[in-house]
Amino acid sequence: MSDDTVETPAPESGTPSVPPPSAPGTATPAPDTDALVKAAAEKARREAQAAKDREVAALHRHYQNQLKATKQAARTRLQDLGDDQVDEWEQYAQRDEKAAAFDQLQSEAALAAESQRMANDVAETFGLQGNDPRLSGAQTWVEFRTKAKAAAAADAKAEREAEAERERAARTKSADARLASGELDTLSPGNATGAPSADALMKEYRAKLKTMQGDVDRIAKLQLEYRKKGLSI
Repeated sequence: MSDDTVETPAPESGTPSVPPPSAPGTATPAPDTDALVKAAAEKARREAQAAKDREVAALHRHYQNQLKATKQAARTRLQDLGDDQVDEWEQYAQRDEKAAAFDQLQSEAALAAESQRMANDVAETFGLQGNDPRLSGAQTWVEFRTKAKAAAAADAKAEREAEAERERAARTKSADARLASGELDTLSPGNATGAPSADALMKEYRAKLKTMQGDVDRIAKLQLEYRKKGLSI
């Protein structure tokens, strides 16, 4: 070996290896912008809802603490005035609170039932069920109707596509059956059996048809004969 040759020292143990550069021409996949925007919007919505829930919970605790303090102050005041029926007054107050809470629940239940009835009516106009999961999450009746309209359009499109697929499958099945039975052999020009082609059959059919002008029965029989031969008439 020549004295001018410089040997590359081997990497020391524990030295992290440097990965080879990316191959030229390899493109980095573009991020899905729509997915990122939707994810960010959903995260913001969840955070806003959580903040709102915390605020409502804090207001509820504040109200309960104020109510408790007010009741205790009223009880102390009555006792200071020598009222010996404080316990009875508290029982009356508790009954009133329970009655008010029951009335509130009844009102909420009635409102929920009415809302569900309206949802069923709107959904039914679009051929849907009121509990269709695609209609959930609507905050207003306008939004609910928009969701119902979109769902109905999606159902109609799916039905059209399914019907087209059924028709295509039926045509394919019919053609396969005719091909298997040999019925379509006469439509192939120059086939091995020597049967006339479709053009030849049509010329032959038209020539015979000219001799039958006005004779409905003979024309019907002629059409039946050539249909059996595979001619589409």
